[in-house]
Amino acid sequence: MDTWFQKTNTATKTTREQMKNILYITILGWFFLTTTTSFSQQTNSNTLLGTWEVDYPATTAAAVSSGATQYQEMDAPVKAQISTFYIGLRFTFSTNGSYSMARTNGTIRTGIWSLSNGVLTLIDAGNSKQHLYSVSHNASFLIMRQEGEEGEQALFRSLYLKRKP
Repeated sequence: MDTWFQKTNTATKTTREQMKNILYITILGWFFLTTTTSFSQQTNSNTLLGTWEVDYPATTAAAVSSGATQYQEMDAPVKAQISTFYIGLRFTFSTNGSYSMARTNGTIRTGIWSLSNGVLTLIDAGNSKQHLYSVSHNASFLIMRQEGEEGEQALFRSLYLKRKP
């Protein structure tokens, strides 16, 4: 039988997690409200040039707020393992149409990229697989929403990234 303290402690943890999710959702809402006027689905690929790093808290908050139960139901150790892939993940888009995706462990994937009518196409040099993303961006922030069947199966359908200097 649970003691009063155990019940209260469990309820406090649940409330704490709910408050954390509300905070992330609020931050995302503020982000969208303050940047809506400067975001566009641009076809000018020059605005995408440079290095972008995944904002992991914003990415997970978006997944939680969209009801991604697969992520929400994971145990903490599994979430921690997943975070090692996304934290520090950087995309670099070059003027010659090449891109690289670099992880903090030194793993680098390369390929070619193009942007047309708000759709970013990445073709992996290692396996020639094509990945499609709807993108919204301004000078500082980039949102990449994975499209198609691959997107429907993705743990994080949308990646939120910040421009790196």
